Amino acid sequence: MSVDASTHRLSRFGRVLYHRLSVLGWSARRFASESGTTASFLSAVATGSRPPPLARLRPWAELLGLDGAAQEAFVLLGQLAHVPPELARAFDRQVSALLAAAAAGIAVEGIDTLGLLATWRTP
Repeated sequence: MSVDASTHRLSRFGRVLYHRLSVLGWSARRFASESGTTASFLSAVATGSRPPPLARLRPWAELLGLDGAAQEAFVLLGQLAHVPPELARAFDRQVSALLAAAAAGIAVEGIDTLGLLATWRTP
């Protein structure tokens, strides 16, 4: 899938990822190569067919040149792909606030969403 492909099939995470690739002038294939994955896997992640690998979220954000609030929003969106939609919707405001802070250049502290994931997965 090219970076300028129609976004109607993309997950929210995929839209953010492909938007950033577009800003950088990178193809999905280039990002896949530089991040050590395949273009087909990246496409599956972007469309929501597969969740992004948790261990790769921060390295991907760094490769994309994201820091501060932008990095935290990117990581949070990726983490939310691993939880049920109703729980992900509960954190939609937090994601939106992080994206707004990133757009405004406001620095934020990291958010412990992995703690949230551990809580959700505990029986």
